[in-house]
Amino acid sequence: MTPTQKLFGKCDDFLKHTLNHATQAIKPIQVRLDHGRLTLRQVGVLEYLPDRPYSEALVLSAGIHGNETAPIELLNLLVDELLNGQLDVTRPTLIIFGHPAAMMQQSRFIAHNMNRLFCGVHRGDGITDTLDAQRANILEAELKRFHQHSPIREHYDFHTAIRGSVYSRFAVCPFQNIDLTQTAQHTFLAACGVEAILLQDRPAATLSAFSAAAFSDSDSNTFSYTVELGQALPFGKNNLSSYQNTLQALHRLLGDQRPLRADLQAAYQTTCLPIYQTKASELRFFTVTHEIIHSGQGFSLNISESVENFSVFPKGTEIWRDRQACYQVQHPVEYIAFPNSQVKPGERAGLMLIETNVPEN
Repeated sequence: MTPTQKLFGKCDDFLKHTLNHATQAIKPIQVRLDHGRLTLRQVGVLEYLPDRPYSEALVLSAGIHGNETAPIELLNLLVDELLNGQLDVTRPTLIIFGHPAAMMQQSRFIAHNMNRLFCGVHRGDGITDTLDAQRANILEAELKRFHQHSPIREHYDFHTAIRGSVYSRFAVCPFQNIDLTQTAQHTFLAACGVEAILLQDRPAATLSAFSAAAFSDSDSNTFSYTVELGQALPFGKNNLSSYQNTLQALHRLLGDQRPLRADLQAAYQTTCLPIYQTKASELRFFTVTHEIIHSGQGFSLNISESVENFSVFPKGTEIWRDRQACYQVQHPVEYIAFPNSQVKPGERAGLMLIETNVPEN
């Protein structure tokens, strides 16, 4: 029996197993590979521990929103390579498919946006019994368990956006009192094609915010990012050859320095897709100047619902209004991110941004 068959049974791969067992509980299954142990700990949660001395651990996650499929397929490809001996992983790594039930339905979430339920929010009244909250609780517990064994140094939570963006690939850095001049992380993000980094100004309840807050202390930091890789498409509609540079960057992050597989290079060469790769020195940084909260009191966004992330608005532009107040752009120009008036009252309906200086060493 091959390692793939032992882990996933009649399913061909990690993704199919996750979708076929989306709402089930399983017992952990472990297999030996050439240089380490791979354990299926939960549906959609794989842990790899190398035999060689441990370095700082890595977490890669996708599918926190079930309809954001390209990063899911990308991580599935990494797992296939690992199981087939095509990828040499040298650091403890946790690979997560975030919300299997939503992935199965190819929906953003089931009852509640799971990427607003971390940092304990999932224990709130009226939320606890939902599939979204139960899964958030499982993921927090798995991350804590993994960190106790292998301290997490980096976490990249991959998404695709529900709207277009001036910068098609960008990252969100949760609020942290840490040094943000970490060129190693910026170099990786740039190699993935990220063009801009949004620096959050306050705590949040996203998965990346949870890992950044839970595992950073006075002795070490966990560098955690939400990474947006283009727009959401259904399963099977993503052209993974456009992620050649992202995949190669992931290989190097995992410790494998070999060239990208010849078949993927050949597939890329037959397309006319752009190469998504920048330099760390070319990254643009943005900070939040205003958080738009849906007040529920006659709240309305006074901009198009289809406006792209990082669209520019000049000083004086009215962005939103309700019965009590309104917001007009305060700086010469401000940029918008994640505008969405369809969220529930009390939830974030967008962010207004200003560009800031690039952190320097």
